[in-house]
Amino acid sequence: MGTVVTTGPPATRSGPGAARATRKWVGPFVAASLALALVAWGRPLAALAVALLALALGQAQTLHPGFGPAVRRGVASLRHGAGRALSFVALGALFVVVIVPFWVVTTPLRRRPFGVPRGADGWVPRTPAPRVAAGGETPTEETGPIEAAPRRAVGGEPSRRRLTTGGLLGRLALAVVALVALDVALGAFLGGTGIAPGEQAAFLQAQRWLVDTMDAPAVRDEPWAEQYTEDGLRLFAERQDYEPYLMYGFHPYESRYINTTDLERISYQPAVPDGEEPLRVAIFGGSVVWGVGQRDDHTIASELARVAESEGIALEVHNYGMYGWVAWQQYQYFERLLAAGERYDLAVFYDGLNDFAVQQSDFSEDPTHGGSQLMRHLGGEVHQRYYTEPGYLDSVRDLATAYRRNSGVARLVDRFTRAPGELPSWMQSERVASPAIVVDTALDVYARSHAAARDVAARHDVPVRFVLQPQAHGWDPAFLDGLPPGTIDGTRVYDGVEDDVYLDGAHTNELGARLAAEDLWGHVRPALDPATAE
Repeated sequence: MGTVVTTGPPATRSGPGAARATRKWVGPFVAASLALALVAWGRPLAALAVALLALALGQAQTLHPGFGPAVRRGVASLRHGAGRALSFVALGALFVVVIVPFWVVTTPLRRRPFGVPRGADGWVPRTPAPRVAAGGETPTEETGPIEAAPRRAVGGEPSRRRLTTGGLLGRLALAVVALVALDVALGAFLGGTGIAPGEQAAFLQAQRWLVDTMDAPAVRDEPWAEQYTEDGLRLFAERQDYEPYLMYGFHPYESRYINTTDLERISYQPAVPDGEEPLRVAIFGGSVVWGVGQRDDHTIASELARVAESEGIALEVHNYGMYGWVAWQQYQYFERLLAAGERYDLAVFYDGLNDFAVQQSDFSEDPTHGGSQLMRHLGGEVHQRYYTEPGYLDSVRDLATAYRRNSGVARLVDRFTRAPGELPSWMQSERVASPAIVVDTALDVYARSHAAARDVAARHDVPVRFVLQPQAHGWDPAFLDGLPPGTIDGTRVYDGVEDDVYLDGAHTNELGARLAAEDLWGHVRPALDPATAE
């Protein structure tokens, strides 16, 4: 009998063995993929942890054959629980978004097809009725059984009243009121959680800005960074009263790392020997001088006092920097302090960035500031409400405006139709200009601010110095070439150490404040110590 030779495709493994072989490589493949993804995302330590965990699980499965099935059972249970949780969340969202509004609308209009139940629980009590015999006798046990009257199992007799016009209108009104209440409640929820904050988006933007700034590599590992962020967020949330001509200013505030009076931010004060009076220095500027990302004792003002102290000169430095202020606001605050009787041995203006930025966002040939959009918005609203001829629809418009501001649906529409990063309407400006005109105008207003500050300083016999501050991406050469005469160019102080000091485009950590103070001391010491003047 000959041997039969067959040809065809090679046999493939199938069955439980093949399935086990496939499962054997699924875990390592998933772990390797996750580790590579974490490395690509810039999380090498997390990738290493995943690799070590996968290796430990593989070793445990090899050493103990029952470990693998136990892990698979645990994963299956976890998957089952996660599936149930996701189903609960999805069905809950469907209930809140679809079913509840549908119930609110339909309930006032719905009729009861089975009438109104007579019992508290809807059941009709059993009331047996005797059957009357043909001769008029009441049946007894001798004459025949007693039969109960037919009864309904649930509910009473159906109510078939016609729905009158008044009832329909009343129910429609009730449905509208219920929908409005639901919409306002949704608006309160969306606003309180920050999902759709409405007009308070400006505050949340400022909050996110501070959080992102304090998360910069140059400061986030400091042991005090988290507490400083909390102190700053609480300060930003406090009410700021309007200051004539300045828009806003200082108010008393206490925390661990940020403290202010109604005039200035607290600064480091050196020890002064008995009988010696320290030299008084006022420094003005924006948020860089105020010290975003720096504790009270490590702002530029505080570090300037330390640098002078190390050389044997006692300086009482007053930090009048205020976030957002431009040079024109600083000049007006300087004039206000001098008019109130303050006297200084030197005044320093360390600024420039806000003056240039405000012209880019809200161009003006006259002195302006970062709150001009808000003031125009509020002024227009006040004029419309109080200084226009009364009309029949004024109250209706006010009501509609208030309702839209608190409406959940309106908040959601704004949330999903507004482009990412788009500012609220009152913060937007149509006043723009070409880059060349912006540079020329910013320089013109900057020079006018310097001239006004020089005039008021001369009347009170106070020496003054003006310093252009640095910024991370550098300055337009046209702006540097057009600086007002006598302006000190301090823009190169961080050359070579930008990555070590900058938190964002302008603010620095405490090392940056120290470097700026050391550079500044070289420019202002001749005004304080004539013996060092050339």
